[in-house]
Amino acid sequence: MPWIQSLRAASFLVACLLLSIPAAAARGVIDYERERALVLAQLQGGDYAALDARLNGLQQRFEEGDPADEALWPSFKMFEDLAPDLASAEAGLVAWRQRFPRSYAARVALGIYYFRRGADARGVKYVALTSRAELAAMERWMSAAWQELEASLELTTRPFMSHAYMLLIESFDGERAEVERQFRSAERHAPASLRLRVRYMGRLKPRWGGSYEQMQAFIDESRTMLGEGAGLAELRAEIPADQAKLATEHQDWNAAEQYYAQALKYHDAAPLRCERAWVRLQRDQVDAALDDLEHALALPALGNETACPSTLAALTLKTGENSRVLALLDGFLPHYPRTGDLYNRRGWQLQQHGRHLEAFKDYTRAGELGESYGKAMVGNYLFYGGGGIAQERERGLAVLKEAAASGSDQYAKQSYAAALAAVGRHDEAAKLQARTEAGMEMQRENYRNLKMLAAAAALLALLLGVRDARRKAKGRAKPGADD
Repeated sequence: MPWIQSLRAASFLVACLLLSIPAAAARGVIDYERERALVLAQLQGGDYAALDARLNGLQQRFEEGDPADEALWPSFKMFEDLAPDLASAEAGLVAWRQRFPRSYAARVALGIYYFRRGADARGVKYVALTSRAELAAMERWMSAAWQELEASLELTTRPFMSHAYMLLIESFDGERAEVERQFRSAERHAPASLRLRVRYMGRLKPRWGGSYEQMQAFIDESRTMLGEGAGLAELRAEIPADQAKLATEHQDWNAAEQYYAQALKYHDAAPLRCERAWVRLQRDQVDAALDDLEHALALPALGNETACPSTLAALTLKTGENSRVLALLDGFLPHYPRTGDLYNRRGWQLQQHGRHLEAFKDYTRAGELGESYGKAMVGNYLFYGGGGIAQERERGLAVLKEAAASGSDQYAKQSYAAALAAVGRHDEAAKLQARTEAGMEMQRENYRNLKMLAAAAALLALLLGVRDARRKAKGRAKPGADD
């Protein structure tokens, strides 16, 4: 089929910089998705009593002396993960809080939701590359989140989740002392919480104004509560893992791989395997990258990060048709059932293997998840027919039109223009093609500007680093004093 083209590349570094992402946590993905669907149904159906009873039941068990926080994290973190339409959840969450104004769970759930809206508004770019409007939107959402979380503190004797998310809010723009204060407040309620310690340790990284010496001191402090087991080893892996990310950002692939090797000696985790696979991919070590991804697939707790799907998506571009890649897509997709781009990638692989009906199903699912490329492929199959899919020109043209209008995917727009030309609507096709080419030129110009801004941001970071080093040498290293 001449209209088949390769998929677009995924952005790995952006994925790695996310501060807060949807997570299946320690639970199986199937259980998590089932509970998430129940939460959405209860919010949409107004069954606030059942939702309140279940969440406050978990909190009550925690209040009564359950030392573990494992049951709280996935159930409350779910309120960050109310896709596909995050905005539509607000009305239900507000109504729940209004129905039960003294409910700890209702306050915290709404605070977590507002936190996620703020994080999304902020984005993952360096602050020098972030617009004032984005920063202002972040401030509005974070302020709303803080109000809900602060109000929740008096509604329970162990407001652990409140302080855990207040720590995250302070991590965006708060002073170091405030971040530590929130950590210590949360720590009092769950001193052995590994998740809390990993979150706080992230704020100690050099990129956020900390240092590897501070990270190591915190590891030493944590030994008292965590012992010498796997939890402490996971904390130890944080230092070389961050060094690996920094080397990756500077495209020092050799150093990055060495640091990942060190991190994996401490903690053999799926995200680290997938991040190293990305590095190996940049070094054209495709088989080694495949090995890492296959190893990651056998590790527990997949689904709580973005490195694996991002690396796997990039690998499909590097390898083309590949049976090992197809097997990996089959293995990973159950762990990432709402990652539309993976359905695109598997659809393309299936297509190359002549399995068109299966490819059509994957493209359909990708389109349902908002992927305009997948929707365009469905439209092409219907418009041209073939591969066991009956030709339906009118329906195919309608789907292509929808795909072209639903996103910035240039392939979707080009596919619609080609279909318009095929049915004799040449003027419309020419106008659409001209707009598409103009859009592509604008993207190229934006990319050039972004590179210039990134260079300026890197220079600013270097100058700030020199400034702070001088302060430390003089014994006055307080960040931001003369900003």
